[in-house]
Amino acid sequence: VVSLESPLRSGGSLKEDTRTIGDFVASDTPTPEEDAQREYLKHDIRLAINELPELERDVLILRYGLENGESKTVSQTAKTLEISVDRVRLIETRALNKLRCPQRNYRLKEYVGEHHAEEDQIIEEIQEIPEKIWFF
Repeated sequence: VVSLESPLRSGGSLKEDTRTIGDFVASDTPTPEEDAQREYLKHDIRLAINELPELERDVLILRYGLENGESKTVSQTAKTLEISVDRVRLIETRALNKLRCPQRNYRLKEYVGEHHAEEDQIIEEIQEIPEKIWFF
């Protein structure tokens, strides 16, 4: 049995090698620090979303899979909430615009620039949404 903490053999080098076998084993598992940061991000997103009215909150949770990790399409969201597809789009856009407001998003600003693949997808989806909502 070989430990991951076993030192590498230097192969006759005069210089002492402090690297271990574990230094060369790649892992996709997040570090405890990354896990903690992800949990804080989830908590802060939940706090920001909880400030929204119930229907807006429900639309965002369903559309972006904030509870179970499975995002739903506009049609699926409309069917679940028993509202029209156009209404889902309107509510989603309104809710995202509210979240862009500094009074609501101040908790989330520290996470900007530090994101992962799933967050990249959410950011791309948000950027596709029009900046303004026109009411008739």
